[in-house]
Amino acid sequence: MNLIFFKSQTFLTREIEHALAKRGDIHSVVITIPERISEDSVESVYERIRQYLPAIVLSVNNAGYDFEGRLSELLVKSDSYQVNWDVDDPFFKGVFYNRRKPSMKNRLDFVSEASFVPRMNAAGYHAHFLPLGVDPAFFNTKTAVEYRRDIAFVGNSSMEFLDTLMSGDSENDLEKVAPLIARLK
Repeated sequence: MNLIFFKSQTFLTREIEHALAKRGDIHSVVITIPERISEDSVESVYERIRQYLPAIVLSVNNAGYDFEGRLSELLVKSDSYQVNWDVDDPFFKGVFYNRRKPSMKNRLDFVSEASFVPRMNAAGYHAHFLPLGVDPAFFNTKTAVEYRRDIAFVGNSSMEFLDTLMSGDSENDLEKVAPLIARLK
């Protein structure tokens, strides 16, 4: 079975792509794709990957999918399996961007924060805890590192993603969160 990796400008993509390349026993196809595809481009993305289906389709934070769930439905119809690894809050895009829950048939979700597992499973997901790790090709040190804090951020694969957040259009950011703030009040 093929493994299709939706590579976008989100966390850990470089490390996952590197790990897949090291596995000679897995036929993996890396598809560079925007973090969110528009509803209009679902068919073209599907046509681009159709020759590799059925497949295991791997994504990080649901990157590469449309918010309406159409690509997820097409993958289910092709008997493909969807595997998503949420390294952020798995409910963030649903709250802030009204992302619909994807089809749960043939889908497995991992989360890097164990506390999300019960809530996701209660919402109908098939969620499991998968902690973050490091790839020594990208994060290594020749000398001992002094322990200074209780928390550490490892790696730098998200630099491009963070740059897009900082340089992107922020004009409508307050409008996006205003309904949430009103609801919380």
